[in-house]
Amino acid sequence: MPEISAHQPAAEQRKGHDSTERNRRMLARLSTFLDRGASSAAAARVLLVVADPLHPLLDGVNAPPLRKDADDVELGAMVATLSSLLHSGDGNSNRVMLSVHAAPVRAQISLARPILLAVYELVSNALQHAFPLSRTGVVSVTLFESDGQLRTSVADDGVGLPMNYRSRGGGIASIERICANTGGHMRLQTDADAHLTRFCCCCEVVARGSRGYAFPGSSLPN
Repeated sequence: MPEISAHQPAAEQRKGHDSTERNRRMLARLSTFLDRGASSAAAARVLLVVADPLHPLLDGVNAPPLRKDADDVELGAMVATLSSLLHSGDGNSNRVMLSVHAAPVRAQISLARPILLAVYELVSNALQHAFPLSRTGVVSVTLFESDGQLRTSVADDGVGLPMNYRSRGGGIASIERICANTGGHMRLQTDADAHLTRFCCCCEVVARGSRGYAFPGSSLPN
């Protein structure tokens, strides 16, 4: 969780406060999956990776403890699990389909966490805003590595983005910061005729042998 110093400018303090509140809401929502008893060990592990392992909401989570950035995870499977959890917990899952194509990518925790945070934000936003009233459609999630770039995208065929989407809430700015924290960037593709909205978080990665992908310059052993 970000710490807010009294010496920070007011704008930075508000940004830190908004980020903290967003993280709290995210943790509370994900923890409900465990409370309902519908969670698997895989889902519990996703929650541990996404969140601060010391957060009190995670007390009693039935999953092996993480060794911080010394651990690596199956990121592709986690992206699929997280997307499925969000979809099943959405009230519109009967008319909005979910399609996930996630390659079997292993990644170190320091890389996996921001990618999962981006997936959480993008899938949540698509399910919440892209299909109002009785509109049907599909949310598509993909993850793959190509030429040293890890690309994570979330697309939907819903109503599209409003003209003032950047000024509505902090979701887009939050996703941009998450992608920037990976050393990468976010790309937005829209096609009004095809009813397509696609966000892609692209970041440079290097292979660490059996340990999976990591950020360039990582000091962790192979």
